[in-house]
Amino acid sequence: AAEVAQRLLEPAQRLAGADFALDPYGLGLRLSGAAAGETLLVEGLDDWLTAVLSLTADSDAAPGDAIDALASGLAGSAAERVVLVSAEVGLAVPVSDEAEHYADALGRLNRALASVCDGVALVVADALLEKTGGDSVGEVRRNLEAYLASVPELLR
Repeated sequence: AAEVAQRLLEPAQRLAGADFALDPYGLGLRLSGAAAGETLLVEGLDDWLTAVLSLTADSDAAPGDAIDALASGLAGSAAERVVLVSAEVGLAVPVSDEAEHYADALGRLNRALASVCDGVALVVADALLEKTGGDSVGEVRRNLEAYLASVPELLR
């Protein structure tokens, strides 16, 4: 997904979620402090969340506080465009309590960020599926046409 976003956003400043692992609030601050006209590609939000969960596991801090701060930083960003890349949580079944906790937190993160974004897309095998707020026939048709256009001729 990050490669698809990078192709669409040249040039963009790339930020990795893991780069903010020691400061869960640093990524939100970076987004809120972005300059007008800046284009940012933030990849590895799932890595960021893993670090947040690790840092908050043995403390009174809740991962939700860092998630809310990140969403707030995104909402207040002056950047012209911010593209966020995160793993999708609903396509796999958690096999342990820890995995279920992670999946719940990632779902919360993705929903919180989507709520302040202008658009959301799911990228699977380099096929971009747009999610714009409803399951209309037009949206489904656009997604189907985009998917079919991305499938190599030999596989059709």
